[in-house]
Amino acid sequence: MIFLWNFLIPIENWVNEAIDEMRVRGKISPRFSSVMPYEKGSVAIALKKDWKNYLPLETLLGKRILSSFDPHFYGGLSFLKDTLFRSFQSLGLRKDLSHFGFAFEGVGKLGKSNEYPALSWDSIYGIDYRRGYGFLRGDFFSFLFGREALRWAHSLLLSGSSPPFNLFFATMEYKGLKGSFLITPLDPYTLDTSRFLSAHRLDFSLFGDRLLLGISEAVVFCRQDIFQGASYLNPFSIYRLSEYNYHYGNERLGITPFNDDLYWDFDFAYFFARKCIYGEILLDDIGFIDTLSHPGFIRDLTNSGPFGFLFGLKMADFIIPRSYSLLQYTRVNASTYFHFEKKNYYLYMGYPIGHPKGPDFDEIYYKFLYHLSERIDCHLSLSYSRQGRTFLSFDAEVPPRNCFLWVKEGEKPRKEISFLFSLTYFQLPVLLLRGEFGWVWIKNYRLKEGERRNFPQWRIGASFTF
Repeated sequence: MIFLWNFLIPIENWVNEAIDEMRVRGKISPRFSSVMPYEKGSVAIALKKDWKNYLPLETLLGKRILSSFDPHFYGGLSFLKDTLFRSFQSLGLRKDLSHFGFAFEGVGKLGKSNEYPALSWDSIYGIDYRRGYGFLRGDFFSFLFGREALRWAHSLLLSGSSPPFNLFFATMEYKGLKGSFLITPLDPYTLDTSRFLSAHRLDFSLFGDRLLLGISEAVVFCRQDIFQGASYLNPFSIYRLSEYNYHYGNERLGITPFNDDLYWDFDFAYFFARKCIYGEILLDDIGFIDTLSHPGFIRDLTNSGPFGFLFGLKMADFIIPRSYSLLQYTRVNASTYFHFEKKNYYLYMGYPIGHPKGPDFDEIYYKFLYHLSERIDCHLSLSYSRQGRTFLSFDAEVPPRNCFLWVKEGEKPRKEISFLFSLTYFQLPVLLLRGEFGWVWIKNYRLKEGERRNFPQWRIGASFTF
């Protein structure tokens, strides 16, 4: 148990969707909504500040959010079935005292599948702790040390889909400017080195918080110890210059150059008239590759490019009152999240750190939410995705468990259509129930031409406090 002075809202919590909807409706939200997890205290203050101007639906959403902040023991249990059957469990404790608090959460999974916390398909039961950290908040600064998942922007750079990091995370916020920095060790892919991820970003809030702009830089670097990459530990340094000097400085001395994998990311969100237009662009700087040794690699970069991007639109009460909808297109090219050295793959414990689908895919996603009553919400989501268009022309080592779905010679891209309908019942702060049912249609299943697969999927779950 580690003491802290404030609590963060877990990025997987249903509360974040309610906060997001309120932001689109022009009401409460953390000013910088591109950096998650949100701080509970900041959300509560913003929520209560404008309470008298809320419409009935906004008041309902506000009450739901505030009720989830009550100090309590909490837990969750869900059962999921598609091609396999498994269940997920979580149990945690968080408690506010007069000047400090404490929090800890464990998570488990029963059943064969490749989801966290157990990656191996042949593992029956996996268990881990999802979070346990110290968090200190001042007037302009905050510091987190411990275990937690992060999400930046809209999921291309840090999506929160990997296991939580054991990290140091710091922020500085002053008026319309916020800076963020993190450093975390990653699991080693080879025995001769250690892997680390360092990232920093700047967020700008403009025009009365209607326009949010963010720019990020991240690097995966491999050293015997973290202090050999000391320039990346400086939140105010420019990683691109450090990468350049590390690489060419050692090459000129006859030392094996470092193959650090650098990422740049730009994101934006513009809020207007109960709508939000948003987007994100990611550039994966593959590093410095010898064009004579690896000509196929350069050709792949020319054809597909190390880029990823997404654009979307969020709308509240569009045509249908009491509704909230989202439409998003995402594309990540084949050479993104990749490096010639497998130890620089953008993975943590075999899970993608960036978008959970990895590289080489397109996806169109639509979500519709309707507030049926004070206690019941209806959800509908549709998606179409294509994974695996281009195979890399050199003999690349494939990451474990096929985290990257590259098409090889003779294989065909996988195409998938999915439909999901769900109902959520709120009996807060004591109980939340959710039931989901959907169907999945797959063409070229397992990348085999003409092989089709379709199957139902369902999930029932409950989260509770006691």
